[in-house]
Amino acid sequence: MRARDAAGTVRAELRPGHPCRSTIGPIELIVGGPPLVAQVGETRWAGEDHGNGTTLVRDNAPVGRVLTTSDQVAVFDPSGIALVRVGASAVNDAGGRELRPIKRHDKAIAVGDVTITGTSDAMLAALLTARELPPEVRMLAACESVLR
Repeated sequence: MRARDAAGTVRAELRPGHPCRSTIGPIELIVGGPPLVAQVGETRWAGEDHGNGTTLVRDNAPVGRVLTTSDQVAVFDPSGIALVRVGASAVNDAGGRELRPIKRHDKAIAVGDVTITGTSDAMLAALLTARELPPEVRMLAACESVLR
């Protein structure tokens, strides 16, 4: 899966498999799991399932939680405040306001001004391109989706 901006520049990539590989800008994560585990330099990332979603942990400190249901993926901060909600037709903020529409085209998915190819999963495409989230959180959440 590859996400390109309006100028054609690759902004994000996801290569599902075991391990899952994802790149956003200069950051690449090779994610194993489940449970999720990745290492970037000296920083250790993990995903812990606590029954209410997957808590993403950086060096033993929670940085967010990903909750996937049949109709949306929501990402919360460590205190439980929703940061972004991705549904089948839009990326929304915590208050439910639409940030970017999701539109399907022949062999591509458009999320705002980003075009994603190589997948038919609109929520996965939108999650990987959700610029409201740190790159590592986006990559871990996307890999969690394809590894389960």
